[in-house]
Amino acid sequence: MHLPKVVAIYGPSRVGKTRLATELGRRVDLSVRHCGEEVRARAAKLGLGPGVLPLAEHRAIDAETRRFALEQGGIIEGRYLDLALFGIDGVVFVRLRSTEAARVVRSESGLSEDERITRLHTADEHDEDLRRELYKGVIAAVGDLTVDTTDQGPEELAARILDELGRRASD
Repeated sequence: MHLPKVVAIYGPSRVGKTRLATELGRRVDLSVRHCGEEVRARAAKLGLGPGVLPLAEHRAIDAETRRFALEQGGIIEGRYLDLALFGIDGVVFVRLRSTEAARVVRSESGLSEDERITRLHTADEHDEDLRRELYKGVIAAVGDLTVDTTDQGPEELAARILDELGRRASD
């Protein structure tokens, strides 16, 4: 199957980006870059929580992600790829969405449902603030493919996406 140079999977927290990217990479034997892991690793190295990582560090991770896309290619997943990779040729953007209820179920265990909902809303608000601050004036890419992850696991979603990408490549 002919795949695009880069498949960029993006969407809010808890929609299944990491698991889907891992499954796609396994199926097509491509490298996978997990931007959230990069943020957490950079924050840990600096002795910070991911939510307070300085903008300069986010920008450095974005630059590394763009280099990965341009030089290596593969599967990339992250919350802001529609902005961070906008304008790079050969990128297919896969936007993931899910119901809030499904996102809450995927949230941290050990918390009450109300606590998980509150944390999810707080994370979404933080993400929107960070998007505005990091990408002022940048026009977001429109998802080439939008996938609802509410009722399907990564295996089924990967099969659907690969089928769709294969169909598009043959058109």
